[in-house]
Amino acid sequence: NADQRHELGQMAKALEVFRTNGVAIRELDAQKQSADRLEAEQRAVRDALQADVEAVVSAAVAGDFSARIEKDYQRADLNAFAQSVNDLVATVDRGLSETGEVLAALAEADLTKRMQGNYDGAFERLKADTNAVAEKFSAIIGQLQQTSRGLKAATGEILAGANDLSDR
Repeated sequence: NADQRHELGQMAKALEVFRTNGVAIRELDAQKQSADRLEAEQRAVRDALQADVEAVVSAAVAGDFSARIEKDYQRADLNAFAQSVNDLVATVDRGLSETGEVLAALAEADLTKRMQGNYDGAFERLKADTNAVAEKFSAIIGQLQQTSRGLKAATGEILAGANDLSDR
Protein backbone atom coordinates (compact mmCIF):
# COMPACT_ATOMS: atom_id res chain seq x y z
CA ASN A 1 0.00 0.00 0.00
CA ALA A 2 3.01 2.32 -0.11
CA ASP A 3 2.00 3.56 -3.54
CA GLN A 4 -1.39 4.73 -2.25
CA ARG A 5 -1.86 8.48 -1.69
CA HIS A 6 -3.93 8.25 1.46
CA GLU A 7 -2.69 8.16 5.05
CA LEU A 8 -2.14 4.41 5.05
CA GLY A 9 0.06 4.74 1.98
CA GLN A 10 2.11 7.48 3.62
CA MET A 11 2.49 5.34 6.75
CA ALA A 12 3.53 2.39 4.61
CA LYS A 13 6.15 4.58 2.88
CA ALA A 14 7.46 5.73 6.26
CA LEU A 15 7.61 2.14 7.52
CA GLU A 16 9.47 1.13 4.35
CA VAL A 17 12.03 3.91 5.01
CA PHE A 18 12.44 2.71 8.62
CA ARG A 19 12.84 -0.90 7.43
CA THR A 20 15.43 0.11 4.81
CA ASN A 21 17.33 2.22 7.35
CA GLY A 22 17.20 -0.64 9.90
CA VAL A 23 18.67 -3.06 7.36
CA ALA A 24 21.39 -0.53 6.47
CA ILE A 25 22.20 0.04 10.15
CA ARG A 26 22.45 -3.73 10.75
CA GLU A 27 24.77 -4.06 7.75
CA LEU A 28 26.91 -1.18 9.01
CA ASP A 29 27.02 -2.74 12.49
CA ALA A 30 28.08 -6.07 10.98
CA GLN A 31 30.79 -4.33 8.94
CA LYS A 32 31.98 -2.44 12.02
CA GLN A 33 32.13 -5.65 14.06
CA SER A 34 34.03 -7.35 11.25
CA ALA A 35 36.48 -4.42 11.05
CA ASP A 36 36.88 -4.44 14.85
CA ARG A 37 37.55 -8.18 14.78
CA LEU A 38 40.15 -7.76 12.02
CA GLU A 39 41.77 -4.87 13.91
CA ALA A 40 41.91 -6.97 17.09
CA GLU A 41 43.49 -9.88 15.20
CA GLN A 42 46.08 -7.58 13.63
CA ARG A 43 46.81 -5.99 17.01
CA ALA A 44 47.29 -9.45 18.53
CA VAL A 45 49.73 -10.39 15.75
CA ARG A 46 51.68 -7.12 16.20
CA ASP A 47 51.74 -7.62 19.97
CA ALA A 48 53.03 -11.18 19.50
CA LEU A 49 55.77 -9.93 17.16
CA GLN A 50 56.70 -7.19 19.62
CA ALA A 51 56.92 -9.73 22.46
CA ASP A 52 59.10 -12.03 20.34
CA VAL A 53 61.42 -9.15 19.35
CA GLU A 54 61.68 -8.11 23.00
CA ALA A 55 62.60 -11.68 23.97
CA VAL A 56 65.32 -11.92 21.30
CA VAL A 57 66.74 -8.50 22.16
CA SER A 58 66.69 -9.24 25.89
CA ALA A 59 68.55 -12.49 25.28
CA ALA A 60 71.10 -10.65 23.12
CA VAL A 61 71.60 -7.99 25.78
CA ALA A 62 72.28 -10.83 28.24
CA GLY A 63 74.90 -12.27 25.86
CA ASP A 64 72.77 -15.09 24.40
CA PHE A 65 72.68 -14.72 20.62
CA SER A 66 71.00 -18.07 19.98
CA ALA A 67 67.40 -16.81 20.37
CA ARG A 68 65.43 -16.40 17.15
CA ILE A 69 61.89 -15.48 16.11
CA GLU A 70 60.32 -18.70 14.83
CA LYS A 71 56.66 -17.75 14.29
CA ASP A 72 54.91 -17.15 10.99
CA TYR A 73 52.87 -13.95 11.30
CA GLN A 74 50.78 -14.52 8.15
CA ARG A 75 51.89 -11.15 6.75
CA ALA A 76 54.85 -10.66 4.47
CA ASP A 77 55.90 -7.35 6.02
CA LEU A 78 55.89 -8.71 9.58
CA ASN A 79 57.68 -11.90 8.51
CA ALA A 80 60.31 -9.79 6.72
CA PHE A 81 60.81 -7.71 9.87
CA ALA A 82 61.17 -10.87 11.99
CA GLN A 83 63.69 -12.27 9.50
CA SER A 84 65.67 -9.02 9.65
CA VAL A 85 65.89 -9.30 13.45
CA ASN A 86 67.00 -12.94 13.09
CA ASP A 87 69.63 -11.97 10.49
CA LEU A 88 70.98 -9.23 12.76
CA VAL A 89 71.31 -11.55 15.75
CA ALA A 90 72.84 -14.30 13.59
CA THR A 91 75.45 -11.90 12.18
CA VAL A 92 76.43 -10.68 15.64
CA ASP A 93 76.58 -14.27 16.90
CA ARG A 94 78.72 -15.42 13.98
CA GLY A 95 81.09 -12.44 14.23
CA LEU A 96 81.60 -12.80 17.97
CA SER A 97 81.99 -16.57 17.74
CA GLU A 98 84.62 -16.35 15.03
CA THR A 99 86.52 -13.64 16.90
CA GLY A 100 86.40 -15.74 20.07
CA GLU A 101 87.69 -18.78 18.19
CA VAL A 102 90.69 -16.84 16.85
CA LEU A 103 91.51 -15.38 20.28
CA ALA A 104 91.12 -18.78 21.97
CA ALA A 105 93.45 -20.33 19.38
CA LEU A 106 96.03 -17.59 20.01
CA ALA A 107 95.77 -18.25 23.74
CA GLU A 108 96.52 -21.92 23.03
CA ALA A 109 99.55 -20.97 20.85
CA ASP A 110 97.75 -21.89 17.60
CA LEU A 111 98.87 -19.08 15.34
CA THR A 112 97.11 -20.40 12.22
CA LYS A 113 93.47 -19.62 13.06
CA ARG A 114 91.85 -16.68 11.23
CA MET A 115 88.35 -15.26 10.75
CA GLN A 116 86.94 -16.47 7.42
CA GLY A 117 83.30 -15.25 7.30
CA ASN A 118 81.90 -12.67 4.92
CA TYR A 119 80.96 -9.49 6.78
CA ASP A 120 80.15 -5.86 6.12
CA GLY A 121 80.75 -2.67 8.05
CA ALA A 122 81.85 -2.94 11.67
CA PHE A 123 82.15 -6.72 11.53
CA GLU A 124 84.38 -6.51 8.45
CA ARG A 125 86.64 -4.12 10.43
CA LEU A 126 86.56 -6.50 13.41
CA LYS A 127 87.53 -9.37 11.11
CA ALA A 128 90.37 -7.35 9.57
CA ASP A 129 91.64 -6.18 12.97
CA THR A 130 91.43 -9.65 14.53
CA ASN A 131 93.26 -11.21 11.61
CA ALA A 132 95.85 -8.39 11.70
CA VAL A 133 96.49 -9.07 15.40
CA ALA A 134 96.94 -12.77 14.66
CA GLU A 135 99.29 -11.99 11.76
CA LYS A 136 101.35 -9.53 13.82
CA PHE A 137 101.52 -11.94 16.75
CA SER A 138 102.66 -14.70 14.38
CA ALA A 139 105.33 -12.41 12.94
CA ILE A 140 106.58 -11.46 16.41
CA ILE A 141 106.75 -15.10 17.47
CA GLY A 142 108.60 -15.88 14.23
CA GLN A 143 111.12 -13.12 14.96
CA LEU A 144 111.54 -14.38 18.52
CA GLN A 145 112.22 -17.88 17.22
CA GLN A 146 114.77 -16.58 14.75
CA THR A 147 116.44 -14.43 17.41
CA SER A 148 116.42 -17.37 19.82
CA ARG A 149 118.16 -19.58 17.23
CA GLY A 150 120.77 -16.88 16.62
CA LEU A 151 121.28 -16.46 20.38
CA LYS A 152 121.61 -20.23 20.79
CA ALA A 153 124.24 -20.37 18.04
CA ALA A 154 126.17 -17.42 19.55
CA THR A 155 125.96 -18.96 23.02
CA GLY A 156 127.24 -22.24 21.60
CA GLU A 157 130.18 -20.46 20.00
CA ILE A 158 130.97 -18.61 23.26
CA LEU A 159 130.75 -21.90 25.17
CA ALA A 160 133.04 -23.62 22.67
CA GLY A 161 135.51 -20.72 22.91
CA ALA A 162 135.39 -20.81 26.71
CA ASN A 163 135.93 -24.58 26.73
CA ASP A 164 138.79 -24.22 24.27
CA LEU A 165 140.32 -21.50 26.43
CA SER A 166 139.83 -23.62 29.51
CA ASP A 167 141.57 -26.55 27.85
CA ARG A 168 144.58 -24.39 27.00
